[in-house]
Amino acid sequence: MYQTFNHLPDLNQQEQLNHLARIITDFLDVNAIIYIGSLTTTTVIKSCFVHGGMEGRYRYEYNLLVIPRSGETREDYELQDLIESRCRSFARVNATVRGSEAILDLFRKGCDFFGTVFHSGCLLYRSDQWVIPSAPEQPEDRAMKAGQDWDLFYGDASGFLAGAEFYAGTGALRHAVFLLHQAAERICSAMIRVFTGLHTSTHNLSKLLQYTRLFSMEPSAIFPRNTPEEIRLYNLLFKGYSDARYRQSYRINENELHILIDRIRQLLQIAQRLCTGQLKRYKLPAQVTG
Repeated sequence: MYQTFNHLPDLNQQEQLNHLARIITDFLDVNAIIYIGSLTTTTVIKSCFVHGGMEGRYRYEYNLLVIPRSGETREDYELQDLIESRCRSFARVNATVRGSEAILDLFRKGCDFFGTVFHSGCLLYRSDQWVIPSAPEQPEDRAMKAGQDWDLFYGDASGFLAGAEFYAGTGALRHAVFLLHQAAERICSAMIRVFTGLHTSTHNLSKLLQYTRLFSMEPSAIFPRNTPEEIRLYNLLFKGYSDARYRQSYRINENELHILIDRIRQLLQIAQRLCTGQLKRYKLPAQVTG
């Protein structure tokens, strides 16, 4: 694991990451905080008064793994929400929270996400008592596991999309948007497993899309959220998991539903292209050495 930030593309992130680590350790007892990755958004000013354009402010989004100390009674998702909320005034953070025991159990089940993070991530904080867990010497074949996950999750997502199209045809719009959310959730989870090995359990579509930005901007670009109309459209899908089923105030019209169906269809196409390419890359070393 890296101990310095010399490998990062932008060295001025060191101060920000150190500050985020202090924010987290001020309210939570942790074994370690590890930097996984970041997304940098630059504001560029172009006008007839500025020759060649001018860069403005930078905005950072950080992905962090936080390992709480043994004895923590709150659920991982509760700690994730708390960390992200506490850090929000300083920077946007996508937190992954797992205990050391849970990580060891995931190692035994063949999850190599944490092995990659421990090898290539950057250590922001470590308690004196914590020792980096060791991955199994012979982990399960990643190409085979990723291929199995892809086949299962893509099949599920395709089935949910077909179900949404069926309900749209019968006028059951709320049922349709729920299944669209299921399709989006499943296909995002498929991409995350194929590219990172991380097994997600959240129904939060925004968090899943944040994870996909660890390896591609294409999935989240399907939902730009850059106008009031686009924000409303995304929120209709985001709330499709719970509000579409349980709240009478939830409303979606046929035009909005068909736009979302088309977006999810595009999402599946992007996922198929990205994951097919990644699965081929996993198999390439074995083919070359064979």
